[in-house]
Amino acid sequence: MSSQENVHLGDGVNWPTGPAAQAIPVYTGGTILHVTEHDKSDYIMIGNVTKDEAKAYWEEAQKAGFTNVTSKSESPFYDGFTYVALNDKGVSLSVTWAPGHPATMTLLSIIL
Repeated sequence: MSSQENVHLGDGVNWPTGPAAQAIPVYTGGTILHVTEHDKSDYIMIGNVTKDEAKAYWEEAQKAGFTNVTSKSESPFYDGFTYVALNDKGVSLSVTWAPGHPATMTLLSIIL
């Protein structure tokens, strides 16, 4: 079985249209810097996102059904975090926020 990968970088990158990205809440803030689309997974890096905005997205994802939290870690060393949860449709969502210039939020959606 072949798998196709599409990578989008730079200005004008839009929210992916694949099934994995459509299974998670759309984030409308920040600037999409990088998208990698596979058949059953999407990786989205969004710049210019504050820690509070990333945590608000996590809360929105939980309200959208990502309630089976499988991992939650926060790093006092660099002030970032990674949260991972599943929904009842077999989709895993990982939300990672890291400080920097720009601060970024990365989303990984995988259809299991």
